[in-house]
Amino acid sequence: MRFRLLLLLILLNGVAGAWVFLAQDDAKGTSLHVLDIGQGDSILLRSGDVDVLVDGGPDATVLQRLSEIRPVLDRKLDVLVLTHPQRDHLAGLLTVLEREDVGLVLLPELNSESELFRSFVSELKKRRVPVRFARTGQQLEGRSFTLTVLAPDSRLRELARKNLNNGSVVLRADVREGGGIEGRFSALLTGDIERPAELHLVQRWSPLLDVDVLKIPHHGSRTSTSERLLRAVTPQLALVSAGRKNQYGHPAPAVLARLKGTALLRTDLHGTISLTTRDSRLTLSCSLGCPRSKLAERPRAR
Repeated sequence: MRFRLLLLLILLNGVAGAWVFLAQDDAKGTSLHVLDIGQGDSILLRSGDVDVLVDGGPDATVLQRLSEIRPVLDRKLDVLVLTHPQRDHLAGLLTVLEREDVGLVLLPELNSESELFRSFVSELKKRRVPVRFARTGQQLEGRSFTLTVLAPDSRLRELARKNLNNGSVVLRADVREGGGIEGRFSALLTGDIERPAELHLVQRWSPLLDVDVLKIPHHGSRTSTSERLLRAVTPQLALVSAGRKNQYGHPAPAVLARLKGTALLRTDLHGTISLTTRDSRLTLSCSLGCPRSKLAERPRAR
């Protein structure tokens, strides 16, 4: 009971409903990075000097990856998103809170009594970081990007009682250069949702799921990336975040088979994967080298 009261007190800093965060971007371009952090998820959206971090991976590796992308003295994260409170997405965020000045935390309204999540909430309270629950339709707006919350809703929070993965925060990212249509792309960031959540999203949000880039759910687990999701998304590029020779066999052979014909990049093979739009050009790079990609220099507008 004390823990639930503590969480409630933190959330009093938040405001329910749709919200907007206006960022002053500069001319450095906008980039989306799927970080090579082992068996877990961590994604950085960087627009000029504005940073949004989605998940933190399983350990402190996220700090090393951030230092490879940002200036060494940059210790500010404008927004931190926790898709769901499991170790491979959450543990690294504790080290992030120790080093970074975090402006806002967005997290799902899910029940978790894990010691790790208790520690995370305690750190947020101690550091007086504003916190908000993710609600469908919320938007984070910058000059060169928009993040829209598509999940979880009440149905998915109900499904999460049996499987926490299905309560993951799902975000649609629309990245554009200077507000124009050149050099832009869209991406779906899916946390660890599994097939029941995917089908619910297709039924509710089908038009908004049609994007250029899909971050494959749940590290490529066989329980995710259904045919119905892929038909709704029709990605030009699929990205898998998974650890090298991981014990789970991610990404699963069945998922790879369903992705046949779609350009695929994996952190376990290609390292940190970066999409950057600047000067009306979209570039793709990998820290361990990218194979030849089918992703067009300027993906179709959606």
